[in-house]
Amino acid sequence: MQEQKSLSKFVPIILYVIYGLLITYPLIFIGIYAYSLNGILATALIYAASAFSMGITPIFIAPISDKTGYRLRYAITSLLIGSTMLLLSTFFEDNRIITILILILASAILQIGQPLFVSYETERSKQMGSSVGKVFLYINLGYFIGSILFGFIIYYLSFRVTSISISLLGILISIIFLFFKEERIYNPNYHDINIIKLFKATSKITLIYSMLVFAPAFVYSIVPVYYVTVLKGSVLDWGLVNALSTLAGMITSPYIGNLVDRLGTKRVLLIGSIYYPAYYATLLIYPDLIIFAIFYAMPFWLFIWIPLFSHSALISEKFDRATYVSNMNLLIGLFRTLGGIVAGILLSFVDITAFLLFATIISIAIPLILLFSK
Repeated sequence: MQEQKSLSKFVPIILYVIYGLLITYPLIFIGIYAYSLNGILATALIYAASAFSMGITPIFIAPISDKTGYRLRYAITSLLIGSTMLLLSTFFEDNRIITILILILASAILQIGQPLFVSYETERSKQMGSSVGKVFLYINLGYFIGSILFGFIIYYLSFRVTSISISLLGILISIIFLFFKEERIYNPNYHDINIIKLFKATSKITLIYSMLVFAPAFVYSIVPVYYVTVLKGSVLDWGLVNALSTLAGMITSPYIGNLVDRLGTKRVLLIGSIYYPAYYATLLIYPDLIIFAIFYAMPFWLFIWIPLFSHSALISEKFDRATYVSNMNLLIGLFRTLGGIVAGILLSFVDITAFLLFATIISIAIPLILLFSK
């Protein structure tokens, strides 16, 4: 009995790490892969397409999760299907457009797991921020492993070998974990849970909170290509830079979650917003590989993501939490999509200097809306 209890606590942690490992590949390296298609415009638009698909896909599973009371069961299934999609992409390596479309679909299916993981953890604790921080701690561990591992495999072998190896690992672990029994924390509640109604009823402050995602998404949509083409870094270096960033995120996630519990959502969001104008202005004034790596490694994106998911958990009940968290995930996806589209269009008309200047201005303007909101 004791062995079964300890095992049940161990399984979610492994799932969070595997999720982070799997999602790293399409999320971090797809931009460099896409650049060969049609330059930086394609990169930004593919980022936007990926962000939109990752935002919208979980909403179809979240209400089912809430109505049945199961979280990990659906998350494991999404990891299995997403891993299978990664493997499928290797059969179309001669057609890069189809390969990228499959990778976008794979990342969207994998994303289903994140809102369910957040719901699972927050249901078991009164400290929402700390619970979300715990989830991101282990997801970042997966990011860290993936950034180093994939960078080396792609650099020395190929994208194809990377897809095959990581997809087979994901399939194997998902199949094994499907046999574990999940204990529901509440009895199934068949309320009329509908994410479309919830999205329409989204409060003003929730919408303002999620708008903060636009500023980081605006530049991050083209960051991989900027690093490789403008700063002349290699794909392997890009993996190592991401590894440093995720290592910092892994270390700080629990502390950021604790800050949310102590200071509240709005204050932590404002702390995170201070970083982006400084980062973009630095890239504008002094475009250097080392400076880029130092700033990129600072885990300020977690000062936005953790409070946003914590907020959605705070305003929900256990029987509708996955739906609320998926609603926040959708809002994040929409503003990431908007950031990628605007970035791609703007870069079609201006050079990188004007682009970074605009990014600096917009990353100052948007938080001011939050600062003066009640």
